[in-house]
Amino acid sequence: MDDQQIDGNTFINEVKGKYVLFYISSLGNISKEELLRLTNLYKRIDQEYNCKIVWIPIEGNWTDEKKESQFMEWRKMMPWYAVQYFSSPSYMYLKKEWKVRGNSTVVLINPQGKVKNTNALPSIKDASINFFDFLDIKVHTMLKPVVAHITKEDTQLQQSMENKGYTFFIGGKNQKTTSELCNKIIKAKPAIEKELKIQIGLATVTAASETEKTFWNGMENLFFSLAHYSKEYEYEQVTKEVHKLLSYKLHKDDIDGWIMLTKGWTVVTCGQSNTIFTTLEEFSFWKQHIIGKEWGHAFTKHHDRLITGKKGLSCITFQIAGNAPMHLDCPVCDDPMETKLVKYNCCHPRLQNAAN
Repeated sequence: MDDQQIDGNTFINEVKGKYVLFYISSLGNISKEELLRLTNLYKRIDQEYNCKIVWIPIEGNWTDEKKESQFMEWRKMMPWYAVQYFSSPSYMYLKKEWKVRGNSTVVLINPQGKVKNTNALPSIKDASINFFDFLDIKVHTMLKPVVAHITKEDTQLQQSMENKGYTFFIGGKNQKTTSELCNKIIKAKPAIEKELKIQIGLATVTAASETEKTFWNGMENLFFSLAHYSKEYEYEQVTKEVHKLLSYKLHKDDIDGWIMLTKGWTVVTCGQSNTIFTTLEEFSFWKQHIIGKEWGHAFTKHHDRLITGKKGLSCITFQIAGNAPMHLDCPVCDDPMETKLVKYNCCHPRLQNAAN
């Protein structure tokens, strides 16, 4: 199966209890650039995550000598395992169960043998080894890989988040927006800090920068990871907040910006600046609902009332690159159809039904 000619049982022992990336492609749709990226990644994930890569080449005619030669050429460039003479029935299984497409793809299996991602290649290309920070995420540390690039230069903020302190993350369409939002938050939060004897951190997601790009890539990776946990009670609320936050990326007419409140490395709530500021300004009205120092819960409840009480209720719309939850097969060739962009849009069915 690899250069050492190990047998199937030895291979199973090699990957047992480890993450496995199945790199699936035809002999004709591999690029040297893609192989170089995976090779650089493999050197680290093998050591840091005990993760193995297995190449599954999909080819219909293994009796062709040119195919054999092509296989060996690609094989020499791979420091990981490879399967040769992969059969058509096996390919049909991958096509049905893993929705394998014509393009190269990566399927991730966790140490328990469960499929974690059937299209991990785009995320790996965007995040490299950081993609693995989103595996088996914990609700209390889920934001760490998303905002680590923002907090790493601020030792005090990082320490506060490690200690489950509260932080406002601020973003908007331009630098002027985020600067104005920062100034407003700085003016609004002292009353809360004085009353509750706490310190509230502040960080910005700089508009039109690598910081912003990395932030949104991380949030999208978190979205796919949360898909495995979204029905669990502990993850349900933060999943909703992540969905809400992703919708702000699409707001082309957004001149006021957005704000995310966190406690430690998890999301408490997020919203557009007007409702967040109103919540801060109305602190004296809802502070009696704070139990101990859990003001984040009371903050969220008051903020939610403001959102649902707005006239012309605006639900969320967001789109994301990746696989749709439901796969479709081509009606002509029966191959799985590729979905490069998924759009989620609330059409207010409850409001429409109520009006009828």
